Amino acid sequence: MKNISKAVFSITYTDGSLKSKNLENFVFDDGNLVTEIACEKFGDYTELDINVCGSSGASVKYVDVAFYFSENFLNDDLLYFYNGCLTNDWVECRKYVGNTGVIGRDVTVMKNLATGEFFHVGYITANRFMTYIKFEQNGIVLRHFMEDKPIAKGKKFQLERILLSNAANESAFLERYCDRIAQIYNIKLDKPMPAGWCSWSCFYKDVDRRKVIDATNGLFDSVPGLNVLQLDDGWQDESKEHAGEWYEDIQKFPNGMKDFCEYLKAQGVNLGLWLAPTLPKFNSPFFDNLREELWTPPANIKPEVLQTVKNLSPRFDLGNPKFIERLKNVFRRLTKECGASYFKLDFLFNSFSADIAREHFYVYEKDYMIALYRKMITAIRETVGDECFLLACGAPILESVGIFDGSRIAQDIVWRKKFSKFYCWQIEKKCIKNTMLRYFYHDKLFYNDADGVILRDYDNGDGFNGSYHEVRAWATMVAMSGGVTLQNDINWTLSPARRKLFAELFPLNRIAAKPVDFFELPYPSLLFINYPSAKLLSLFNLDEEKKEYPISFNRLGVSGKHVIVNAWEKRAIGIFEDKYIETCLLPRSVEVYLVKKITDVPQFIYMDNNLFLGADMVESVYEDDSLKITLDEKAKDCNDKNAFIFVPNEYNCDMEVVARYEEGCLCKTNNPLSVGENTFTIRKG
Repeated sequence: MKNISKAVFSITYTDGSLKSKNLENFVFDDGNLVTEIACEKFGDYTELDINVCGSSGASVKYVDVAFYFSENFLNDDLLYFYNGCLTNDWVECRKYVGNTGVIGRDVTVMKNLATGEFFHVGYITANRFMTYIKFEQNGIVLRHFMEDKPIAKGKKFQLERILLSNAANESAFLERYCDRIAQIYNIKLDKPMPAGWCSWSCFYKDVDRRKVIDATNGLFDSVPGLNVLQLDDGWQDESKEHAGEWYEDIQKFPNGMKDFCEYLKAQGVNLGLWLAPTLPKFNSPFFDNLREELWTPPANIKPEVLQTVKNLSPRFDLGNPKFIERLKNVFRRLTKECGASYFKLDFLFNSFSADIAREHFYVYEKDYMIALYRKMITAIRETVGDECFLLACGAPILESVGIFDGSRIAQDIVWRKKFSKFYCWQIEKKCIKNTMLRYFYHDKLFYNDADGVILRDYDNGDGFNGSYHEVRAWATMVAMSGGVTLQNDINWTLSPARRKLFAELFPLNRIAAKPVDFFELPYPSLLFINYPSAKLLSLFNLDEEKKEYPISFNRLGVSGKHVIVNAWEKRAIGIFEDKYIETCLLPRSVEVYLVKKITDVPQFIYMDNNLFLGADMVESVYEDDSLKITLDEKAKDCNDKNAFIFVPNEYNCDMEVVARYEEGCLCKTNNPLSVGENTFTIRKG
């Protein structure tokens, strides 16, 4: 295999014995397990299908597939994508040499910058076993943690399927990776994208009915397309927090949650609730009644793992039928009685990871941990129904697909009242990087949730006091995620300019921007969205000094003359060929550009409706002396619909000229566009 000097399959038994064999198509009987491996080739991609069958009843600790890199691949030029271990972990591209000895999960892509060679690998199923990737000095190990459970004679298991490639580039591999998972789990994402308001980074746990109504005053009737208000931690009775039972705090919501839900529905807004359904606490008044539902250490737990879990909060036993039934009752009440139709479920990874860096896990008696996790979240889904929106947070990513509609892909954008403003920017910068690099999940496995949009220019006690350019950078990144978009501010306290930043994101685009160079360090500075007749570029400067940045058309895969429009300013910059140079990109800022090729006939260039300039909602064609511009129905609530068209020198029109170029002029239509077909007469001569 190219770039790989050796690939090895191995089994580590609980008694310490190790059996290994070079990886290939084989049936391997080591006296304890019969292993069958099929390496299936699909063009540039290979899938590993591994099945094991017990023959002696021996207990198994690990099943590993190790790939050792060749000398010309493993050097200072090798970079890899570290995807963390769960939804909220920091991710990054980093040099391989000097950054090993860590554990990641699900998928990684690698590139040697000097040779242009690749190696990519990822798990594409997560049905039963805990899996992870160990980045070691000479290569990577794809590990199944088999929980030291015995595999009885004749008992068969299919291990988690693995996809790999050393031929495709990283973008193609990540697309294939998500497509295969979506195919395996029959994922269809067709719910409305959540957009609206969330309480967390506004009030944290100090939330109540009066504050929420005050904070959202003027928001839902001024921004079209908002559909959800999500109450985060703090809506529940504090004395029953993490109690396994979830009731609203009647002091905070004196008329009950159902009354609040009906208030929202009258505005066309759905109620969302945050829960941490798997974590009880000792101080819960229900705790004594729940003891028989709690996880207890199995007899074969290792002393070092037992010591780790003794220092942690208790966990529910995912395999306990009483726990599952009570969990269903909780969600039945919150949907049927309270009216909630959106749930953010948090701290789910804590149900099986005690300390993943040391490979310490919770092990359950009834089944393998991931099988139990899938059963638990399936029970929640079946209870709330397909119409409810489920968002994963603090959760395993691959194990949650097919059940959850959305997933967080980064940390919280602000960490309450602990850090200075400078550190808040460092958090924002990392969240931007996460959202850039985890683009590939969006609208394939789930809707991405980068975290809330925070726009405030005052410190509410949490240390966040963003400059205009800082908050615009984050708002842009949320927009370019294509995903969940929830404001986290007291709306009426924002200046008009900052309220406009939020309004500029609507109607939502729903397409995730991709990095032009995924492996650019320390972060991808240029993102793009491809539309049928244009590209939308986002150019980020997350550093502390202003930059000059050349945008090469060749790098974008385009050629010829293009008009470039500044999307935030709604201003055409000019017509350029081969490249455009941004001469002054301010620190901690972003600029967004529409890049559109000019033709030899009149054409629509952009609309001033929002940040996306109509690229996602306008089609145009010129024929028979007429320019026909068709505006999509989703633009019906946009306040501004002025269209700007390019008219070559050979043509005449009676519109307002806003800019003249050597090739022609940019004109503004005399009247705003209407939904449907708009016709403008423009004759030659």
